[in-house]
Amino acid sequence: MASTSRGILVLRENNCTSDKFRCKNGRCIPKHWKCDQEKDCSDGSDEDPDVCHPLGCKPNEIMCANGDRCIPKKWQCDTEIDCPDGSDEAACGEVHVCSADEFTCKNSTTDCIPLSWMCDLNQDCFDGSDEAGCSKQT
Repeated sequence: MASTSRGILVLRENNCTSDKFRCKNGRCIPKHWKCDQEKDCSDGSDEDPDVCHPLGCKPNEIMCANGDRCIPKKWQCDTEIDCPDGSDEAACGEVHVCSADEFTCKNSTTDCIPLSWMCDLNQDCFDGSDEAGCSKQT
């Protein structure tokens, strides 16, 4: 089904496959585009703040101090400002200690992942240290 809005043709797909997200305007986009801080739906429904981070950031992310977005933890203290307020690069000289239920990645003392992510065949630490020394499962 197709409709026009202000001279723009919008394709409405009847069914989105399970690996897709349906925009409010009916368009289907890849699920991994939802809540990635880029508006891929022309109506912006893939970045709706009520949907994207209702309970805060994901375990491998941090919230910028102004609360407007989450960024990957590995971007914190990497000498590049990723938060509009620069909070991801503030207090980087301070020592950060991972909690008892987290693994400290070898590449950085600020890069912590949940212990349950170790040896899960997914590299979560930038340097892969969370998968080092694990017995391979077949």
